[in-house]
Amino acid sequence: MSKLTLKQKLFVKEYIKTNGNGTQSALRVYDTTNPKTATVIGVENLSKPSVKEELERALSKSNLEL
Repeated sequence: MSKLTLKQKLFVKEYIKTNGNGTQSALRVYDTTNPKTATVIGVENLSKPSVKEELERALSKSNLEL
C-alpha cells in the first residue's frame, strides 16, 4: 500500500464523519473554500487506490462497509 499524506489521512477521517461527503471532507481538510475545487479534490482522492484501501480499512475497523 502506498503511504498516504497527512491530508489524505485526514480526508479519510472526515469522509467517514460526513457520511461519505467528499466535497465537505475536502473543504475541511484542504486549502480551499471553493466547493467546485473541493469536489474535484474529493473525486481525485477517492479514485486513488491507497485512499480507497485506507477508507476500507477504517470502515472495517468501525464495522461499517462501503
